[in-house]
Amino acid sequence: AAYEQGIVAGLDAGLGVLLELLPSLSRLHDAGITHGVLGPGRIMVTPAGQIVLVDAIYGEVVEKLQLTRKRLWAELRLAFPSTAGAPRFDKAGDLTQAAIVTAAVIVGRPLRDDEYPDGLPALRQEIAEIASIRGSKSFAEGIDKFFAAALPLPSRKSPLTSADEAAIDLRKLLRKEVGITTCRNAMIEFFQQVDTAEKERAVAVQAEMVRMEAERAAIAAKTRD
Repeated sequence: AAYEQGIVAGLDAGLGVLLELLPSLSRLHDAGITHGVLGPGRIMVTPAGQIVLVDAIYGEVVEKLQLTRKRLWAELRLAFPSTAGAPRFDKAGDLTQAAIVTAAVIVGRPLRDDEYPDGLPALRQEIAEIASIRGSKSFAEGIDKFFAAALPLPSRKSPLTSADEAAIDLRKLLRKEVGITTCRNAMIEFFQQVDTAEKERAVAVQAEMVRMEAERAAIAAKTRD
């Protein structure tokens, strides 16, 4: 919706989303639950700007379907490392999906079919460039380090496995430069902008439908006369 309305969230709002996703995943994982199918279509945003993860019960079902990595990406936007064996719907997979969601918010568009798996290095580079514009070199390197470990890149050696540790590292990085509150406020403002734009579009569509119906009624009346 943001993309269609020309609203770009930016790095701060994207990191604000990530700051909400990681603690939510941590609570799930502490309870012995993996989400499995985390994606934009399985995330809700409350009027207060809180993020709620939904439909975790489908993770086990999707895993049993044994879909190819290509279908999982094309149909559900689920990305898994290109390793031997079936995709693993585990904690590391949840963190990868959190990174995928965050990446889409940061670059300001839905991720394309061709961005997995071959386009992931370019996506990582795009995020690193945005981070280098927003902050210092060390800040950009810290952001790049997170996505290097979270995205299912061919060169990934040490994938993230702890949502709690990832959240702690992210907060430390943001406290030094951008600010946690800044990111959360940017996220809320982004959601509010999209919500307002969608409501205005709905009103405009309704007004156009009323106008078209009035024209049809006028033509019908003229025809009867």
